Amino acid sequence: MINAITIIKKKHGLSYEKFQSYWKNEHAAIVTRSPLVGTYVQSHPIYNYNLTFEDTIDGIAEIWFDDTSAMRSLA
Repeated sequence: MINAITIIKKKHGLSYEKFQSYWKNEHAAIVTRSPLVGTYVQSHPIYNYNLTFEDTIDGIAEIWFDDTSAMRSLA
């Protein structure tokens, strides 16, 4: 199996709440529908909302594929 790890950064101007909702619900459904994806994991940070997080990551996505050709097909 091949594991692709991606650091996720939301679009500038998009609220963190809207980003989280889209990524958890809509984007996850699209990714997991693909027969090329073996396992899909999202890691969501827990923020202290009194701080600003302009320069941090907004999540990490991990996708497992059977082989490199399956990974390339999805790209």
